[in-house]
Amino acid sequence: CPLTDATRGMFNRSVFSRMKPGSVFLNTARGPLMNEADLYEALTSGHLRGAGLDVYEQEPPSPDNPLFQLDNVVLSPHLAGTDEESLVAMGVEAADCIIRLSRGEWPEGAVVNAELREGWQW
Repeated sequence: CPLTDATRGMFNRSVFSRMKPGSVFLNTARGPLMNEADLYEALTSGHLRGAGLDVYEQEPPSPDNPLFQLDNVVLSPHLAGTDEESLVAMGVEAADCIIRLSRGEWPEGAVVNAELREGWQW
């Protein structure tokens, strides 16, 4: 999900309150998509059971971020997918996409705007 004026803070008190009680919120996309203060409130009130975050509203996050103190939050340092195996797999997938496109084929599993796909040429 891109970060735009329309998506900034889209996961807020209103959205969290409409989530099923006991839900777990995950964000590995963009930190500013969520309002961390509202997430903290939803977690400490017990409405949300937990959260998993690889991104933060402020990068790098402040060491005194209140989310860091919660037992029901799993945090990673915005490095998901940067291990050696993932990097090799990304390179192989990129090469496969180029090969398929050069043959006039569409890459397997590609999700692209249909209008772009119809008019695209190598």
